[in-house]
Amino acid sequence: MRQLDGNKEDKPKRAPSAYNLFVQAHMKEWKDACPTMWWEAPENPNRGKEVKLRKPKAAAGTPKAKASHRQVMSRIPARSTTSNASFSLPLLLTLYFSVIIHCTLPHIP
Repeated sequence: MRQLDGNKEDKPKRAPSAYNLFVQAHMKEWKDACPTMWWEAPENPNRGKEVKLRKPKAAAGTPKAKASHRQVMSRIPARSTTSNASFSLPLLLTLYFSVIIHCTLPHIP
């Protein structure tokens, strides 16, 4: 369950599952037996391609920069002053009342 106060230091770490313990115990021998397991496998769609390096993660204590209100609002498309509705009001009223009449009248076979 997510903590609402945001204090993650007080929360105890969850115990590893049986799968995690099994993989942790056997990973070294698997890597020694076949150091290029996935990279050389024929099922790997990226086999033979250059490995992309990941960006380093930010330090744990550094806060993320928040976007300003102006930056957030610039991502939202502006509304046009004219209506983009393809239906006119009389047509919408006609449709509305035809649905009401159809639903309230008894069904005639």
